[in-house]
Amino acid sequence: MQPTDRQSKPTATALRRVVPPGLRLLVLLLGLSAGLFQAEAVDRSIGVAPAGQPESMPIAGEYWAVLIGIDEYAYAPDLESAVKDVRAVRAVLEARYGFHPHHIKQLLNTQATRKNIENTLYALSREAGPKDSVFIYYAGHGQYDQAGDHGWWVPTDGEPRQAGTLITNATVLRYIKGMQARHVYLVADSCFSGSLFGTRAVPPITDRWYAELYKERSRWGLTSGTTEPVADRGLGGHSPFAYFLLKVLRENTQPYLVPSTIHEALAPLVANNTNQVPRSEPLTQTGDEGGQFVFRLTEVPSVSPAPPVVDLTPYQQLQQQTEYQMELEKAWSIVQTFVTTPGFTPEQRLQALKQFNRDFPTANPHMKEARGLIFQFTLQQVMAEEKADVQAQTEKPVETDKASIEEYPSGHRFRDCPECPEMVVVPTGSYQTGSPSSEAGRYDAEGPVHQVTIAKPFAVGVYEVTRGEFERFVDKARYSMGHSCGTSEEIHWLNPGFRHGEREPVVCVSWKDAQAYVQWLSKETGWAYRLLSEAEWEYVARAGIRTARYWGEGKKEQCRYANGADTAMNMEMKSLDINWQRQIISCQDGYVWNRICEFAFTMKLSVSCHDGYAWTSPVGVYGANAFGLHDVLGNVSEWVQDCWHASYDGAPSDGRAWESGDCSRRVIRGGSWLDVPQGIRSAYRDRIAVNSSNNIGFRVARKLTP
Repeated sequence: MQPTDRQSKPTATALRRVVPPGLRLLVLLLGLSAGLFQAEAVDRSIGVAPAGQPESMPIAGEYWAVLIGIDEYAYAPDLESAVKDVRAVRAVLEARYGFHPHHIKQLLNTQATRKNIENTLYALSREAGPKDSVFIYYAGHGQYDQAGDHGWWVPTDGEPRQAGTLITNATVLRYIKGMQARHVYLVADSCFSGSLFGTRAVPPITDRWYAELYKERSRWGLTSGTTEPVADRGLGGHSPFAYFLLKVLRENTQPYLVPSTIHEALAPLVANNTNQVPRSEPLTQTGDEGGQFVFRLTEVPSVSPAPPVVDLTPYQQLQQQTEYQMELEKAWSIVQTFVTTPGFTPEQRLQALKQFNRDFPTANPHMKEARGLIFQFTLQQVMAEEKADVQAQTEKPVETDKASIEEYPSGHRFRDCPECPEMVVVPTGSYQTGSPSSEAGRYDAEGPVHQVTIAKPFAVGVYEVTRGEFERFVDKARYSMGHSCGTSEEIHWLNPGFRHGEREPVVCVSWKDAQAYVQWLSKETGWAYRLLSEAEWEYVARAGIRTARYWGEGKKEQCRYANGADTAMNMEMKSLDINWQRQIISCQDGYVWNRICEFAFTMKLSVSCHDGYAWTSPVGVYGANAFGLHDVLGNVSEWVQDCWHASYDGAPSDGRAWESGDCSRRVIRGGSWLDVPQGIRSAYRDRIAVNSSNNIGFRVARKLTP
């Protein structure tokens, strides 16, 4: 995949937004709704149900149920209320409508894989007899392709945009059609598509109609909406649809309840309180013969129902939840400040994070992030101990002796001042720049391969310039950055959108900012500091090695040597808030493109090891190359001096910077914490306009003579 110009666009944070036509991944809260109708809805005016006793109509068969609720997804955003909805539905079925626990098949979260769902539906088609009734309830994500009129259920292991990992509408209908049961009633609380529903008129229900409806076979469906997104959060911790469905089932006092009656009671409640419009009709081409599923109360009240009272419990619960969330967010803000403030030990930070999770054990949107930080701080302690020898070296720099600097051997490390970047002398030499056609991940801009000779030794920064070093320049030079990083004024080099300490490489700096820093450093020290040329950069990155990476060809060892896209980044993705998750979804239909989109598309391509950091890492954490340089690959991409050319045709062969060409865009090298293994290669090159980005920093070089 060739690199592209990276331009930040506004992040879509609204709950609902317009999406362009074509393939749309509507993996929104409670994904499936009914864009499935073959004809316009038929008016169903239902009369009053009879007041008879349950025994007045014989129901011979057993009641079965398949209940599926998924909050936790491997590849899609997590939901909050689906599992709670399923458990509440099960409770009311057992308590009020005579469903035996042994006849209820329940799949929650990781149980609800594609294989398990299909196996359960198939098994029920064999177990439920010709006189039995089957109730199927699904709460979870769905995917909708409007152009092709295709719809899918998304199991817990389903991958958005990978239709082969999902369960099609046609598959669901096929299992329902194959069931022996007399009645099947499917309820889907989700965004749904395809052609599930047929149409037929329903006459007014009288006493004799219950018997008639039960006698004939039926295949009936109820969905929480049409093609609009449907909500996951509502009153009492349930989705709005589930809340009002449960209300109907719990408050029903009639001996019999059928789908058309449920819809008549449910639809106005949902429509008046949300933007959803529930639909209820027979399922198309599944063997429906005009009947309806009949819920039968196991006990009918013998006295007249009490006068209606206003139940304020849900609203009181909502108020309590609001107060709880306010306290939670306040505590999280304090914890975030605590863990990012210098001076506290890792043990103190770990204790604060653990206490936060103990204090807010439920409905905590930050629990996953807190757990990730706990893991990160613990891993950092271990890695710090393993790399104690590296840290010891970095704490003992040698200051420059101008009289003898030209005599320093290759590998000699020094600083020009106590607060200057630490430098190392690299030797002269020749090498082949670019990548051969056989290299995995190569693209055309990395060729043609040609010889470059570095005739004079020079010094290079051992590390990328840190935020602390850059901050001293800004303070002393009174330099005005004069821009934000991306589209938000809140995102800038001191707050790039993630935790960022003084020992981490500076980010959100433009090419011009990097030039201002080296000019100031030259003036401060009396030595000629500059950015590396592209040829010099690849020379020091390879450090005499011709393999794709300075540790070899393989990517499995990446977590020992570089901070790239890995399982740590994937864990951080899981902890993003729901608006960011929706933004990721919008990337997949091409509607927007920004750095968050790159998260979405690198998750599956990242290496399957854990490098300890989801974002930037402190400099020097990972192993050095043969020239003694750290983080040449990964952590942050690095500005170099050169203007952009789409190939090496005509490139200088003496290591000089190529200052002609498209100078509105400058070259960046090395890849970053956001890049997959293709970008973590010595030959990989990219370009960007001379503005800033939150994964780009720089490294300095200087001559060995004043």
